[in-house]
Amino acid sequence: MPHTLASALDDNLELLPEARVRLLLVQPGSEWTMLGQTSSKGKAGTVRLSLPIVAALTPKDIEVAFVDCRMQELDYEKHVDLVGITVLTCEAPFAYEIATRFRERKVPVVLGGYHPTFRPQEAGRYADAVVIGEAELVWAELIDDFRHGTLKKFYSADRLCDMDRDVPMPKRDILNAELYHTFNTIQATRGCSLACNFCSVGAFFNHKFRTRSPDLVVAEIRELLSRGKLRRRRNRILAPRERVVFVDDNLIFDTKYALNLFEELVPLKIRWSCQATVKLAEDEHLLALAAQSGCEWVSVGFESINPENLKWLSKNWLPIGHGAGSTQKAGFEDIIEAYRNIVSNFHRHGINVLGNFMLGFDSDTPEMVERTIKATTRTNLDAALFHVVTPFPGTQLGEILDRQRRIMSRDWSLYDSGQVVFAPAQLSPNELQELYWKGYEEFYKVHRILLRGLRRPYSATSTVAIGMSTRRKMKRLNGKNSLRKESQKGFHPHSKKGAN
Repeated sequence: MPHTLASALDDNLELLPEARVRLLLVQPGSEWTMLGQTSSKGKAGTVRLSLPIVAALTPKDIEVAFVDCRMQELDYEKHVDLVGITVLTCEAPFAYEIATRFRERKVPVVLGGYHPTFRPQEAGRYADAVVIGEAELVWAELIDDFRHGTLKKFYSADRLCDMDRDVPMPKRDILNAELYHTFNTIQATRGCSLACNFCSVGAFFNHKFRTRSPDLVVAEIRELLSRGKLRRRRNRILAPRERVVFVDDNLIFDTKYALNLFEELVPLKIRWSCQATVKLAEDEHLLALAAQSGCEWVSVGFESINPENLKWLSKNWLPIGHGAGSTQKAGFEDIIEAYRNIVSNFHRHGINVLGNFMLGFDSDTPEMVERTIKATTRTNLDAALFHVVTPFPGTQLGEILDRQRRIMSRDWSLYDSGQVVFAPAQLSPNELQELYWKGYEEFYKVHRILLRGLRRPYSATSTVAIGMSTRRKMKRLNGKNSLRKESQKGFHPHSKKGAN
């Protein structure tokens, strides 16, 4: 008869399920990226749901702990049996460093998320197991293999999961709500069927769009509301309406579904935000119902004001105020007017607009990017985000620039849409980088932030708060990256690691 657990495992692997297994889930941090920034109070913006969902998929007899490295210190000496890390591309070097340190202690590591899905062989060099694609259909098998000492290198489902049947309610008990400005994040849909060549969402979800039953979405929101009331009682905080952020990539892609969902949200009396296309502004019934159900912010991907870029991207943003107008024949001022009309439609219904713009497409010259930056201040937007064109792994754009030998760096920590990692066609890399920072500097000048608040007094508090917070974060991030580049003197320490 064995006298120790170690000898027992050698003789009978079936005993492992009887032992108390400790699983550590890690959200990597990245001080160089916008995603890794925290507020002046040391809080992250929103909760990311991938690891709370993995926690919910984990058998109840396994002890689950969670560390968000954006705000929390990771204890490498803590006794754990298995580590799971979710990885976006810009977080890959940091995730690999975490994985390496745990594996040096003989602790098995699982990597999953966007980057391991598109670079599985690379991720496999730093992990004992790699989850390719969605985890819902393979996590139980992976845990069972771990318990029997038979972990496989790669786990990949043979189909996409069913949003109602296969996706559990996230296990938010593993999170510290005090570390997030917005704790109430929720997912009603997954994926996007649009074929934007710069976006990795379509490739990750096989260009499929799936929905979750509105009843399940509402049930989860009600649970969040009940938890929020308890938190407010404990902290003696009064809030007339709870705020919820939908993390969906395009909440209104299926109009019929969106209408049904919004109708179900009306009785909840919440305030909510989402990402959507301009289609929401074009559909008066859908827009009115969104506002009635509590929509207060919408993030819209306008992408560009350059007509040639919109033509290349197959975008058509001109129906409002232009009949069936086409970007094929539109001029710069036509597009600005169309954007103002779109924003005006949202504003008529009390909805604030955050516009997203990409800089550095092949038709962009220094003069055109300058005009684009100035034009964003004329569209009446309440907030804006600028993004450097980035050849993310798994995207058509990445493949195109790779074939053209225009990718300058595989230092994945730079792949955050804020650093130039390719050779632009009509700008130098330094010109594009400086214009990116200038976009934020111009849009978030203090007087402009205050004027936006005055223009829409009923939402002034959130508009000014978001504006000032973004201004602080970008100034801090610009300073950090300037120091980083000065210390690196032009070389990228992870470039050899990052190449596949």
